[in-house]
Amino acid sequence: MNSSARIRCSVTIICLTIPCGASAQGDTTRASFKVGSCPAPSADSVKWDSVVSAVDQPARIVPSTVPRFPMHLRTENAYSGRIVLAMVIDTTGGVVQGSVSVEESTDPRLSTWGCLVVYQMRFTPATVAGKRVVSLTEQPLSYNVGVGPTAKP
Repeated sequence: MNSSARIRCSVTIICLTIPCGASAQGDTTRASFKVGSCPAPSADSVKWDSVVSAVDQPARIVPSTVPRFPMHLRTENAYSGRIVLAMVIDTTGGVVQGSVSVEESTDPRLSTWGCLVVYQMRFTPATVAGKRVVSLTEQPLSYNVGVGPTAKP
């Protein structure tokens, strides 16, 4: 890479709360990669009867916990990819072990990476009447990395 070139990366974040049971597991119509559950050692840990589907305020990702672009995916100075992860967020803002699924993905490598880093993300929990609740949330992550213009002094 030219030493005067600069890497440009943008991340787009949108957080959606989806109703329980509105999963697209196994559906391939919205993505170029087969979607489904992320492997987890304790997939039975989700107490689905405690998950609230109608919330006043949805869970929101804490910006400082957005995963950085996985540089090992970059090829030939550019990469563009998108993944949508669905997960249960508990009342402390953590991702519940075993609740994560890939809803959309443009790259199987991005899906594998997303399943690994999802537990590092933190959220402001969803609320109902001002009280924190357990909720099902979708978290899209879009990455666009490329060589930017030469930096001028």
